[in-house]
Amino acid sequence: MKSPIFALCLLGTLASAQSLSWQLSAPSGGHHGAPAYHLDGFAPTTQITYIDPQLNTHELNATHPHVTLPKSAFGSYHVLVAQNDTPALYASALTYIYGHGKPSDRSPRLLTEYPKAQFEITPDPLPREHDRYTASKKYRFVVTCKGKPVAAKVHLQTQNGTRETFESDAYGVVELTLPNDFKAVTTGRRANAPASFTLGASLVQEGRTYETTLSAHYHVNPTDYWQSEPYGAAVALLGFGLGVLAMRRKTNG
Repeated sequence: MKSPIFALCLLGTLASAQSLSWQLSAPSGGHHGAPAYHLDGFAPTTQITYIDPQLNTHELNATHPHVTLPKSAFGSYHVLVAQNDTPALYASALTYIYGHGKPSDRSPRLLTEYPKAQFEITPDPLPREHDRYTASKKYRFVVTCKGKPVAAKVHLQTQNGTRETFESDAYGVVELTLPNDFKAVTTGRRANAPASFTLGASLVQEGRTYETTLSAHYHVNPTDYWQSEPYGAAVALLGFGLGVLAMRRKTNG
């Protein structure tokens, strides 16, 4: 589970006791395992929904902050959304989950563009099916309030201790590089557990405070440690060349 200190620091950054944030445990069974979901800031009035790739919305009647996801009939991305809505404060927390099941004919972009919360940070785009958030790589996100892009400070915190602040532009866009802050890295992807990161933003409009968080896992980047990117490209090129040569020999033979 994520460190309680990490969770407290994040809530402190966003200021309110009613702030929401999904705390993610490491997946069991490797990359395809199912992580557990714990909602910091949960209240009896918190609304939690689970949206599948077909944009079907499932209301989860959670009575405690540990959330169990319903079984989905579809593969591809789903999104888990929590919301607190009071006259003084609106808070949301989102996390995107890749499910394994019947292939969906919908693009993940339909899910990211679908309005899920009054205030949200959206990946633009989500990592591809066999990809994942990776340290030392740059990613783009869009901050929107009531469906419109907004400029806002965006706070990044990682389970490994990194804290940075960015700012979205007038189009709501913020680009950032996930830090290489893993410790005691060993050779091999499966030998290194992922860590979690959270992006948080807040703003005030017409006297009302809006807060949101987006949580996800990120992974060790092999090219930072044991895998050379030029070497990998050379090996791939060599393999392609040998394949072409073999096909020519077969054709000529």
